[in-house]
Amino acid sequence: MAAFIRFPFWITKTGKGLQLFQSALILYYCLRDVRTPARVRWILSAALLYVMLPFDFMPDMLGWLGWTDDALIIAAAARIASSWIRPEHRKKAARIWPL
Repeated sequence: MAAFIRFPFWITKTGKGLQLFQSALILYYCLRDVRTPARVRWILSAALLYVMLPFDFMPDMLGWLGWTDDALIIAAAARIASSWIRPEHRKKAARIWPL
């Protein structure tokens, strides 16, 4: 299964907005799935926690520059979990954040 984040991974091709949020939602639903292995769930937990915490390597107050470290963390976690992401995870995320 190919990774679901396209380059540039924080902007959709249609320009409708940020894809980072939908990608984080997909990872969240993958984390909540009991079929996902524990090792992958730990990685997803750490990645999502890093994105949610206000303490970053680059503060989010810097605008788009502050979001680059969050986007890289989400992209790396998505690459690791790509074989465990199921279509129902994408559907659940699309209901909350449609793009």
